[in-house]
Amino acid sequence: MIELDSSLNVSAIEEPSTNLSNSWSDTNNNTAQEIAPHSEDFLELYLQKCSDYSIQKPCSRLIKEYSKLKEKGKRMRHLMLNGNCVSMFENRLQNLDIFAICDTLEILNTSFIVSCDLSFNNIGDSGANAIARMLKINTSIQHLSVKSNAITERGASDVAEALKENHSLKSFDFSYNSIEDKGGLKMAEMLKENSTLKFLNLNACDLKTSSITLLAIVVKAHPSLRELRIAKTIMNSKKEETVIHLSEIFKVNDRLRSLDLSFQSLSDSGVTVFFQGIMMCRTLTHLYLGANCITLSTDIIARFLENPNCALQHLDLSANRIDSDGGKQIARSLIKNKTLIHLDLTNNNIGDDVLTFLAKTLLSKNDVLKKLLIADNNFSQPSIQAFHALTKERFDIEIDIYTYKTDETYYWTRKATPVKYEHNVDTKEEQITEIEHLLVSCFSDNSNPMTNLDRIVR
Repeated sequence: MIELDSSLNVSAIEEPSTNLSNSWSDTNNNTAQEIAPHSEDFLELYLQKCSDYSIQKPCSRLIKEYSKLKEKGKRMRHLMLNGNCVSMFENRLQNLDIFAICDTLEILNTSFIVSCDLSFNNIGDSGANAIARMLKINTSIQHLSVKSNAITERGASDVAEALKENHSLKSFDFSYNSIEDKGGLKMAEMLKENSTLKFLNLNACDLKTSSITLLAIVVKAHPSLRELRIAKTIMNSKKEETVIHLSEIFKVNDRLRSLDLSFQSLSDSGVTVFFQGIMMCRTLTHLYLGANCITLSTDIIARFLENPNCALQHLDLSANRIDSDGGKQIARSLIKNKTLIHLDLTNNNIGDDVLTFLAKTLLSKNDVLKKLLIADNNFSQPSIQAFHALTKERFDIEIDIYTYKTDETYYWTRKATPVKYEHNVDTKEEQITEIEHLLVSCFSDNSNPMTNLDRIVR
């Protein structure tokens, strides 16, 4: 009998060691649909599967959210089971829990659940095997996150094989799982056969040169991928050769809009090679180059921003080595640039005179930029005063510093920003809003898509 306490603050027990080749019980050799009879109600079937796997304490968040929506006559569209929220922080999902959840999603193949967030849990390779099996059957889930679990190359291989057959998933976040080069190669091979995925996040997956190179080659011909995130790789050699392959994506692919190359330790030569390759690109709108080693290559970045072909709307150059010379080149490029809306220059080494020039440029010569992140540079009185004047005149621009004047002296401080997905806060509504934005963007080339998911999900 399943035990539920009155507060629903319960957790799932840990599973015993599970062999991937036999990751589910012997009774599950056939597809889950062949197991009969079963309930048509999602929660009832989930509790039944928990009983089948001897899970004494099912996921309280799932039960609570499903029951709350059912009372309102609504269906659960988003299965938000991220382990870093307050209700699950000490009760994270184990592999056995994933078996029960995936069985339920596989058997019912529910048309109403469109996203599933399993991030920040304790899912291993056997749990990934269950997810893979579900993905071969389920046709409703369009966004899946297994970010920050314990999945290795074995689990990545299973999921990649399943995604070769799945044509409904649009957004897949596999970041912060140590799948290494073999797992990255499996994901690249998957993209050869999957023509419908639009968002793929492989940040911090311990990818190396060979898998990144193959990903770049495959993405060149991919018909639908809009965003690729491959930050925090461990490329130790042949970086310039790899960025050449990445830049060549944009010579033949007019679908990819966003690329994340943060935390790569890219040198000026590598950045120069990359921008030389994308100089004629008219489609790249979001580029993340934070936490690299950019200094002298700001020259070619500025030339790219001045290029009439430039379509960049969001550029992240934070935590690099940009000095005053480089900062001035970027600032001057904003006079000609007509597309950039978001610029991140935080945590560089830009001097006071250039910061002053940047503020004056945005005050009188650029009205396109709407968000500037500039904290942790070398501010002094003239630049603080210039930014103080900017914020008084331009109410349409968001800047991450707050300036004020006391006794004829100007001061600045960084504005406080909320931290997303902090473990001690339930961020369900914020997560759902973000997921809906992501999914809607998958169905539209519009840079400002509608966010009513009901209008696009059938």
